[in-house]
Amino acid sequence: MRCPHCQHENTPSAKFCVECGFRLASDQEISKALPEERKFITVLFVDISRFASISEQMDPEEVLDLINDCFDHLLQIVKKYGGKLEKYVGDAIMAVFGVPFSHENDPERALRAGLEMMESISDFNSLHDTDLNLHVGINTGIVIVGGIGMSERHEVMGDAVNIASRLKDLAKAGQILVGPTAYRLTRSIFNFQEIGSIRLKGKTKPVLTYRLLSAPKLSDDVKRHPARKIGSPLVGRNIEFSSFIGNIGRLLAGQGGIVSVIGDAGLGKSRLLAELKNQVTGWNLFWLEGRAVSFSKSISYWPFLQIIKTCAEIGEEDAEAEAWDKLERRVTSLFPGQVSEILPYLASLLALEVRNDLAERVKYLDGEAMGKQIFRATRRFFKRLSLKNPLLLVFEDLQWADQASGDLLEHLLPLVREVPLMICCVSRRHHHSPGAYLLTVAAREYADRFTEIAVTPLSAVDSAILLNNLIRIKDPTSRLGNLILQKAEGNPFFLEEVVRSLIDTGVVEQNASTERWQIIKAIEHITIPHTLRGVIVARIDSLAEDTKEILKIASVIGRSFFYRVLEAVCENKENLQTHLENLQQLEIIYEKNPLPELAYSFKHALTLEVTYDSILLKRRRELHHRVGKCFEELFAGRLEEFYGLLAYHFAQAENWEKAQDYLFKSADRAVKVAADAEALSHYQQAMAAYERAFGDRWNPFQRAVLERKMGEAFFRRGEHHRAAEYMQRALTYIGNPYPISRWNVRLAIARQLMQQLGHRWLPALSIRHAPPRDDPAVEEHSRIFEVTGWINYFIDRERLLLDAISLLNFSEQSNFSLGIVQGCLGVGLILDHMRMFRLAERYHQRAVSLAEQIRNPIAVGLAYLARAIHRDILSKWEIAIEDCQKAAEAFWSAGNLRGWGGASSICAELFHFKGDSTRSFEVFRNIAKVGQEGADKQIWGWGLWGQGLNLLRSGALGAAEECLQKSLEMHMTVPDYQGMIDAKRDLARCYLYQNKLKQAFEVLEKGERIITEQGLKGPPVTRLLNVLAETHLAAAERSEVSEKFNAFEKAKRACVRAVKEAKIYRAGLPHAYRIQGSYEWCNGKRAAAQKCWQRSLSIAEKLGARHELGTTYLEMGSRTGESFFLKRAEMIFDKVGAKLELLKIQQLLNLNVSKQP
Repeated sequence: MRCPHCQHENTPSAKFCVECGFRLASDQEISKALPEERKFITVLFVDISRFASISEQMDPEEVLDLINDCFDHLLQIVKKYGGKLEKYVGDAIMAVFGVPFSHENDPERALRAGLEMMESISDFNSLHDTDLNLHVGINTGIVIVGGIGMSERHEVMGDAVNIASRLKDLAKAGQILVGPTAYRLTRSIFNFQEIGSIRLKGKTKPVLTYRLLSAPKLSDDVKRHPARKIGSPLVGRNIEFSSFIGNIGRLLAGQGGIVSVIGDAGLGKSRLLAELKNQVTGWNLFWLEGRAVSFSKSISYWPFLQIIKTCAEIGEEDAEAEAWDKLERRVTSLFPGQVSEILPYLASLLALEVRNDLAERVKYLDGEAMGKQIFRATRRFFKRLSLKNPLLLVFEDLQWADQASGDLLEHLLPLVREVPLMICCVSRRHHHSPGAYLLTVAAREYADRFTEIAVTPLSAVDSAILLNNLIRIKDPTSRLGNLILQKAEGNPFFLEEVVRSLIDTGVVEQNASTERWQIIKAIEHITIPHTLRGVIVARIDSLAEDTKEILKIASVIGRSFFYRVLEAVCENKENLQTHLENLQQLEIIYEKNPLPELAYSFKHALTLEVTYDSILLKRRRELHHRVGKCFEELFAGRLEEFYGLLAYHFAQAENWEKAQDYLFKSADRAVKVAADAEALSHYQQAMAAYERAFGDRWNPFQRAVLERKMGEAFFRRGEHHRAAEYMQRALTYIGNPYPISRWNVRLAIARQLMQQLGHRWLPALSIRHAPPRDDPAVEEHSRIFEVTGWINYFIDRERLLLDAISLLNFSEQSNFSLGIVQGCLGVGLILDHMRMFRLAERYHQRAVSLAEQIRNPIAVGLAYLARAIHRDILSKWEIAIEDCQKAAEAFWSAGNLRGWGGASSICAELFHFKGDSTRSFEVFRNIAKVGQEGADKQIWGWGLWGQGLNLLRSGALGAAEECLQKSLEMHMTVPDYQGMIDAKRDLARCYLYQNKLKQAFEVLEKGERIITEQGLKGPPVTRLLNVLAETHLAAAERSEVSEKFNAFEKAKRACVRAVKEAKIYRAGLPHAYRIQGSYEWCNGKRAAAQKCWQRSLSIAEKLGARHELGTTYLEMGSRTGESFFLKRAEMIFDKVGAKLELLKIQQLLNLNVSKQP
C-alpha cells in the first residue's frame, strides 16, 4: 500500500506508513475518504524525448528497462518535493502537487522539481550512456479531484491539467514553460523569461506563458552588515501563558495533569515553553524534556532516551561504563533495596550492557517480556521522581514521535491521577500520527486533567507590537511595516525571519545614536517571499558559501549536533568556529550546552528542513555517508546505541550493504525492547536494502530467522493470522514446510504421533546424529515450532497439537533439552485437554525433571506452571499451590512478568477455593498492580478478576461488578478467552445475587458462544456451566405458573450438563451437586435432594473447599429450614470472611426464631 502523504510503498497490512507515520486507509476507507472536491493544485508534465532514436539501436526489453529507470529517477525528484505521480502518458509523466495534501508552497515545489529534473537528466545520461532530453509544462489552478472506485488513486480533471499538458507539448527540449498563476505565485523566487500570450490547442483565449530559467542565487559579494541579535518579550500569549502557569500551580499543590500545546510551525510553541521554563526557574519543580525529530520515527523511545539520560546526567561523551555508573547511582538513590527491579531494564532501554548478577534478570527474556519490564520500570521511575518533587515531562515535536514512545507515553497517563506529574505534549497539527492518537486518548480518558493550549496566529495589533519590539522602525504602520505584517499573517517566526532577512541583506540599517532602524532601499525594490519557507530559503541563500556549507552539513547530522561530529565530517575545518559564531549571531543556530561536550542546535525545525531540502541529492548522499562513518569511528565502543541513526544515515547515503546491516541490527534492537512497530519497519526496510545490495541471493537459514522475527513481532501486536503466514514461510525456508489443508494437518499429526510412540517405546533410537547442543540451527528450528504453537493457541487448536508434538519430536532427535521441556509440557497440557490425565502426568513430570537439570528459570517456571494446571484439574490443590509458588519464583527471578502473573493467579485462585479470601485478595491486588505497571492487560485482567471474585464473596457487589467489567475489557483486548469466561461467569453471579436475571443470562449466553467458537474445555467451562444451571433454577423458581414446567425443564437440562462436565473437573462437583439437589427439592424429591447435597458435602470436605462446604450447608438450611445446617454454615463463613452469606444466614436464623411458638 502506497502512502498518500510521502509515496512510500508499505506492506498491504500496514496501519501506519513506516516512512512518515501517516495512518493508511483501507480500500473501503479510501473510497469514503475521496469525495469529489475542488482543489487548488499545481500540475507538472514532463516528457522524455529522443527515445525513438535510441529504440532503433536497442532490444525492446532494454528500452523498457531504460525508460523505467528514467521514470524512477524523475519520480524520486517529484517525491522529494512532496509531489505525487498521477499517471504515465506514453513517454511522459503527470505529477501533481497539492493532492491529496496541500502545502503552502506547492507551486514553488513543482518548479523546483522541474529545475532539478533538468539538472539531473545529464547525470542520468552519463550513467546510462544516453542522450535523453526533457521538456516540461507546469500550471497552477482549480481542478476537480475524486477517487476512482475502491482504489487509492485520485483522478485530477480540469482546465489547469489541460494547460499544463499543452505547455509541455509547446516546450522545446530543455525548456520548462509555466502558466500565469504559477508564475504570479513564484515570481519573487525564480527567474523567468516572458514568452508572451500563446494560443494553445483547445483554448479560445491566448494564455500568458513564461519560461522558467533558474532559482536566483545571491552573490557572495552582497554587502553584509554586522549581525545584530533581535528579540522581544513574549507578545500576545498572555492567555496561553496564564493557563499553563495555572496548571503548574495545581501541579505544585499535588495535582497532576496533561497539557497539549498545539499549533502550526512557527507560531511560537517552543518560545512559550522557553518563557515558561525561565519563569519557573527556582520553583520546587523538576523539569525534564525530550524532543522527537523527523528521523526518530524509526528509532524506538527516542524522547525517553533523552529524558532518562538527562535525569541520570549521562552525556554523549560518556563511555558505557561511566554511563552505567551514573544510571546506577540515580536508580539507587530512588529505589534503595529495589535496584534489581529497575536498573536492568532502564539500562537495556539505553542499550547499556547489564552487568554482574543483574544480567540474570534479562538473560532469558524475549522481546515481549523485556517490553513489559521496560514499561513497568519506566512507570515506577517517573512515579518515584514525582513523589520526590513535582515533575513536569515535556515532549516537543510529538508529531514525529515513534510508535513505541507513543505507547509508553500513553502508559504513563494514569499517573497524573496518582502523583504530582504533569505531561506536556508540544506538537504541530498532525491528525494521523501516534502523537495525535495519544492526545485524543488523553482528552477522552482524562478530561478532568487535560488542558489544550492552542497557539494561533497573532492578532494584527500583537503582530505590530512584536514588529516594533524586534526592529524599532520610526513608523511601524509604514508601507514596509504593513508589507511585513501582511506577509507574516500573524506567524511570529515568519515575522522574525523577515526582519532578520532585511537586516542580513542591508535593506534596513540601525542608527547608532537613536537605535532606530531606517530603510535604505526604495520599497519598490524590496521583495519579501510569500511563505515562511521562502523567507528561510532567502536567508540561507544570502550566506557566504563556506558558512552555508557548514549549515548544510549540520542539517544532515540533525536538529542537535556535537561540535566534534561536525568537525569530523567537514572537509574544510578552517574557521569552523567562526562560521558557527556567525550562524549564532544570525540566530539560525544556538549553543545548546558547552559542557560536558560542546553541542549546538537549530533554533527552529523549519530552518533545518529547508536547509536539508536545499542540498542536491548526490551531495546529500555523500554527506550522509560521511556522517555515518564519523559515528562509527567516534562511538566505536557503543555502536548499539546508534544502530537506528546509522541505519538512517547509510540508507540515505544509499550504501545498501551497510544500511541493511544496521537496519537488521536496529530491528533486533527494537525487538529486544518490544518496539514492534519500529522493528517491523526496520525489517521491511532491511529486506529492501538487502535485495538492493545482494539481489535475491538469500541464505535460507538467514531468511528463516528473519521471517520468524517478523512473525513474532506481528504476534505480539495481536495480528495472529499475519504472524502465522510468516512462521509458515520460516518453516519452509528451514526445510520443514507446514501443511495447509485440514486433512494434511491431520495426516501430519498422525505421523508425529507415531514418531512419538516410537520414541517412547525405543528411546535409544530417538536421538539420531544429534548436532552440538548449541547449534543455532537447532535452536532456531525449535523456536519456530514454539512460536507457531503460541500463535495457534489463539487461532487453531488442532494445529497447536501438531506444533507441540513436532517440537517434542524434533528436540528429542536433536537432543535439545530446552525444546524437550517445552514440547513435553505442551503435549502434557493437550493430553489434559483430552482428559488423558495419567499419560499427561508422565509428560509433566519429565518436563519438570529436565527443566531442573538445565537450570533455565523460564523452562523451570513453565514446567512447574504446566504441572500446576494439571494438578488443579485433578483437584490436588495443595501440591498445585506448591508448583505455582515454585513457578512464580522462577519467573520472577528471570524477570518474566507474564509467567509470574499466570502462576500467581492460579495460586491466588486456589487460595480462594480453599476459603482464604484475605490472602487471595492480596495476591490478586499485587498481580493487578504489576500488570498495570508493566502495561500487560492480560496480567492486569487476571488481577482485576481475582479482586472481583473476592469482593463478590465479601458481599461488595458494586465493587465486584466494577472490577469484573474492567477485567472483561482487558481480556477482550488480548484476547484471553479463558479469562473472558471467568470474568463473564462471576459477572453473571453478581447479577444473579442482585436478582438481575436478564443481565445474568445475557452474559452467560455470550460466554457459551465463546466456549463453542473456541472449543474451550477445562475448569473455566465447568464453573460457567454451574452458574448457568444456578441461574436457570433461580429463573424457574421465579417464573409464572404457566411457564414453570418449561422453566424447570431448562433448569433440569442445565443441571445434568453441569454435573456431567464437573465429573471431569472435580473442583466443580460440589457446586454442581448442590444445584442438582436444589432442583430435586423444588420438584418434591426430598430424598434425591438430600443425596445430592451429601455428595456435595463429601467432595467439598475431601477437596478442602471450605467455601463450597459452607455454601452447601447454607443451601440445605435455607431449603429445609433446619437451624443446624445454618449454624454449621455460619461457623465456616465466619472463618473465611464471607459477609454476604453471613448476612443471609442471620436473616434465615431470625426468621426461624420468629416462627417458633
